[in-house]
Amino acid sequence: MPEISIIANFYKSERFIPKLINSVLKQSFQDWELIAVNDCSPGNDLKILQKFESLPQMKGRMRIINNEINQGVSFAKNTGIRAAKGKYLTFIDGDDWLEPLALEKMYETAVKYNLDLVVANCYRAFKGIHKKLCSSAYIEFDKIYDRKGIKEKVMKAFFGINIYSSVGYWGKLFKRDTLEKSKFVPLKVVASEDLFFNLEFLLVSDKMMFIDYPAYNWRWGGISSGSTNKSDVSFSSMGTLKNFNDFYNRRLKVIEDYDFPEGLEPLRIELYNVLRSSLDSICAPKSDTKDGEKAKEVLLEVISLPAYREILELKGNPYIENPYFLDALEHKDVEWLYTFYHDIYRRGWKKRAVRRILSHI
Repeated sequence: MPEISIIANFYKSERFIPKLINSVLKQSFQDWELIAVNDCSPGNDLKILQKFESLPQMKGRMRIINNEINQGVSFAKNTGIRAAKGKYLTFIDGDDWLEPLALEKMYETAVKYNLDLVVANCYRAFKGIHKKLCSSAYIEFDKIYDRKGIKEKVMKAFFGINIYSSVGYWGKLFKRDTLEKSKFVPLKVVASEDLFFNLEFLLVSDKMMFIDYPAYNWRWGGISSGSTNKSDVSFSSMGTLKNFNDFYNRRLKVIEDYDFPEGLEPLRIELYNVLRSSLDSICAPKSDTKDGEKAKEVLLEVISLPAYREILELKGNPYIENPYFLDALEHKDVEWLYTFYHDIYRRGWKKRAVRRILSHI
């Protein structure tokens, strides 16, 4: 039985696979297995994976799971979890890669302190530029967070406060026995499914630690959203907003079940940020066009969702920069909201142009 199972999911990842797998082969810690989940990719992912599987140094250490239908990120990762045999699990997205000491640093820390979870620092990688994501301004490195510390400090990251590198799957080492105690059920949607995976894991964890070694390279602007069903609308503004309505209700249940009232206000602030940042794309069409009328109907549907009505509880909070926004939200003033955010969209054309150029470099 290997000490660590590395679970990697692939979908349209063919040009990134060699870098990922070579980073696994170069690990200083060698007691691992690689579970490669090809999530029905239409490209050459499977052929490339099979080529690596046939290497002498991979004999008996790499297993390919070839999904016949696209499962999506959450279910694909869960497929890898069920197949894994290691005492610890770690995840890699199909376009990312590990630093050479990644497994060694996380494993030694987990064993030394008998931890349920080790969270390593990470690099955001873009065109050869690497930037650490985790700052000591928000968390303490090399400190054991017990159950009390996890609840008071770490769980805030899952209720709208960005205190460390990522609430994603990656850059972490999970104890398998602890994972089996969690209540996580894979989500059909893609957006924020990793948030709930980690949140459910933390709820059953006794000890964890952050380490400052940047073990993981997250390719910014890559395909980390990975394998997703084409019919999934999670990445559209409307889909994201509807999902966050559901996410609010799920996290509200956590607040109630685990007596975590301090998570309520930051959760509402997160909803405010999500709604505000999505409205300019919803309000992109000109108001007096057919598309504009349809967009207004969408806007009314969104601001009528129960979660977004909760934003009204933030009245008087200094975080809210524009009090007229809350007034318009309270009275469902679609015309004011549409005019305001359409103007923001119109003035943001330069930023959109730059993003399009960068995405094709």
